[in-house]
Amino acid sequence: MGDLDAVEIVMAIEEAFEITITDEEAEQIMTIGDLVRFFGIKTKKTN
Repeated sequence: MGDLDAVEIVMAIEEAFEITITDEEAEQIMTIGDLVRFFGIKTKKTN
C-alpha cells in the first residue's frame, strides 16, 4: 500500500466513524489488529 492509499484509508475511517486520527496515530496503524486496538483506546478516551 502506498502513502496516498494510507491517507485515503485514514480519511475514510475518520469520516465513517466521526473521529480524528492524528498523523502520529496513523503511523502506528499497520494492521487490522492495530486498528482494532486503536479504536479500543480511542473509545476509552471519549467515554
